Amino acid sequence: MSREILRTHLEILRTHLEILRTHLEILRTHLEILRPLPEILRTHLKILRTHLEILRTHLEILRLLPEILRTHLEIPDASGNTPMHLEKLKLNFCSQNLGNKIREAA
Repeated sequence: MSREILRTHLEILRTHLEILRTHLEILRTHLEILRPLPEILRTHLKILRTHLEILRTHLEILRLLPEILRTHLEIPDASGNTPMHLEKLKLNFCSQNLGNKIREAA
């Protein structure tokens, strides 16, 4: 009777050991899957920050749109047309972007 109990117990221990080995392999695989996650998250954060900056720029353009439209309607060129607003808008936008880049670099 005692030998039968020991054999059964030994079989249970072997089964348990096999389960633990399988579990260890699953954990290793899981670790391999998770290993690149921090870099993926850092890259995603950079993308989100860039997206936020694009949205801020877009909002700034939209904020300036009424002035742009007024400029478009108020500055006729020598022939009575209004293409001058494009040059003025381009200069204003470029100088504003340059100012932003200088502030960011400082």
